[in-house]
Amino acid sequence: MLKYMVTRLWQSAIAIVVSSILVFLVARMLPGDPALALAGEEATPERLAAARAQMGLDQPLWIQYVRFIGRCLHGNFGVSLRTGSSVNGMLATTIPVTLELSFMAIVLAVVFGILLGVIAQRYDAHWPSWIVDGISVAGLSIPNFWLGMLAIQVLCVSLRLFPASGYVSPFVNVGQSIYHLILPASVLAFQLVAAIARQMKTSMKKTMASDYITTARAKSISPARILFSYGIRNSLGVVVTIVGLQLGSLLAGAVVTESIFGLPGFGKMILDSVFSRDYPVIQIVVLIITVAYILINFVVDVLYSYLDPRIAVGGQQ
Repeated sequence: MLKYMVTRLWQSAIAIVVSSILVFLVARMLPGDPALALAGEEATPERLAAARAQMGLDQPLWIQYVRFIGRCLHGNFGVSLRTGSSVNGMLATTIPVTLELSFMAIVLAVVFGILLGVIAQRYDAHWPSWIVDGISVAGLSIPNFWLGMLAIQVLCVSLRLFPASGYVSPFVNVGQSIYHLILPASVLAFQLVAAIARQMKTSMKKTMASDYITTARAKSISPARILFSYGIRNSLGVVVTIVGLQLGSLLAGAVVTESIFGLPGFGKMILDSVFSRDYPVIQIVVLIITVAYILINFVVDVLYSYLDPRIAVGGQQ
């Protein structure tokens, strides 16, 4: 186990370094001139040259990269060209919103995905299983933006059950914070619920048909214990894997969901920065998402190897 963790840690570190280089180079290849955005469209050549020197764009690429990484390691992410505000401050106000939304979406997805998957396996070839299959197909087919607009029209405008927009910090009012986020979190979680339910059903069918389950039944172990201690537990590795694989889609969905529901989160900041060509923010945001995705996949791999000891770990077969 330790050897596997060290190997995966090295692989993750290499992936982060390579990703940082790619992010840096791609940012330099984007159309437009960051110095022109800083100096203004009517800037004189002298003012433009001064802006390039101020941003370090007159230096060789390798020096720019070293300085970029150095600033990142010291927690200095620069200044937004669009607002003139510190990128650190912008991240401090937007990331908590996205984290709260994503956490709520993951909790909803895991709980309802496992529940629906178990129900579908328990009543296989009967109407509960068919309903779950229909939910899975719908969840994997309906785009987030369409589902979000439909939810707003039906649940917010017509029935007036939830607010259509707005955000309340949990430090101000926990109940109102959950009330404002439950609908966007449900929209964001719907696709993940469908994926977990489908794979959980398949995994549970294989698990419940295995030899050790047959042996447990022969020993007169209670059905509830077989289901929870053997069936669900040995199928949880699938859930961990799916959550890890779907995190990229979850982040992409968060961008759309936050825009539809007017949430002041990380996703909305990304869209605003892209539309205004705010290069420093775009560069840092892409790097943060990439690093987070790599680290989360490292954690997922370790958790999966813990939940399913049958996996060959680091050649220790």
